[in-house]
Amino acid sequence: MNRTRIKLGCLFIVGLLALPARAGGTLASALDAAWQRAAVARVAIGELRAAEAVSDSAGRWWAESPSIALSHRDDRWHTDFGKRETGVDLSLPLWLPGQRNAHGQAAAAGLARADASQRAARWRLAGEVRESAWRLAALQAEAVQMATAASSLTQLAADVRRRVDAGELPRTDLLAAQAEELAARNRLASADLQLREAALQWRTLTGLDHHPQTAALAETVPADVTIGDDHPALQEAAGEAESAARQLDLARTSRGAPPELTIGWRRDIGGHGASGEESVVLGVRLPFGTDDRNKPLLARAEAAADVARTREQRQREQVAASIANARDALGVADAQAASASEQARLLRERSTLLERAFGAGELALPELLRALEAASAADANAARQQALLGLARAQLLQSLGQHP
Repeated sequence: MNRTRIKLGCLFIVGLLALPARAGGTLASALDAAWQRAAVARVAIGELRAAEAVSDSAGRWWAESPSIALSHRDDRWHTDFGKRETGVDLSLPLWLPGQRNAHGQAAAAGLARADASQRAARWRLAGEVRESAWRLAALQAEAVQMATAASSLTQLAADVRRRVDAGELPRTDLLAAQAEELAARNRLASADLQLREAALQWRTLTGLDHHPQTAALAETVPADVTIGDDHPALQEAAGEAESAARQLDLARTSRGAPPELTIGWRRDIGGHGASGEESVVLGVRLPFGTDDRNKPLLARAEAAADVARTREQRQREQVAASIANARDALGVADAQAASASEQARLLRERSTLLERAFGAGELALPELLRALEAASAADANAARQQALLGLARAQLLQSLGQHP
């Protein structure tokens, strides 16, 4: 029964490793799939469409939408002399001096900000995809090592049983071997559960049933790890600052409600039997701008522009710090992966020698079990450190603003 469960666990893990080979996916394709499912993508796309609509409206000839007024007046309910008046008025809001140009610049800046925000949202999602992919890769590598160790302990327990039956070893050795086999099976079950959870998170994030191969996850770190002007986070912050500055310019040119040009037509009838007279009406409506209206609007625009500039400065500092931290973390991960790999090699070689000694009857079983457990733990740690090294490279690329 124990052997059957371990075999099934090994088959499940091997099956997970075989899925990427059939899928042949990459981080880039996984990011595309995740973007199609992400709520932030819907928000970013909606903001971009709204900005495009505002940009399209910036070229209109009128400051606001024109309006039409219809009127009719008569005296039938009063003196009933037959007086009639019918009128149609078209009101056209006019741009203030410099307002149309400022509105166009604000709309263009808003469109650029929305585009930068969309690219930044996709870049942040790329970080989530990288984290999820490498976490799953690390758990897969660990699980494979645990499955190998469990299979080895199963074979060892069978060999001990054979030797106990032959009278070569005491029954206490068989009990110890079976206990270690059960412990290995429990560790394998825990690794299996963590692997399933990570696979579910990956599927929830990307909608994909298959995970890219570890080779497909590897990314090359450039020699020059400096901040570029095309960094999505910096472009987003710069876009917000530019948009806020243009909104401030628009507020400065919009110190009052727009004036209105009115074009009207009138038809007057003086009384019963009188002929109608028609006339054209031209008028201009000039609202007065007051400090009560303008100062709060201008103050809010100035505050928003100041906040956006400050955020841009802090964002640049944050990006520089994240690059420095990611570079240091990569150096530490590289050293830890090399150390873990060497430790696993040494302990595996030691366990192999001790297995030979136990087979020759020159070593007690408890010492061999301790050696096998130490070697198995070292192998799992080496596999995990290799995956963490890949994640460290991916995190450095992420901090540099690069997409998969």
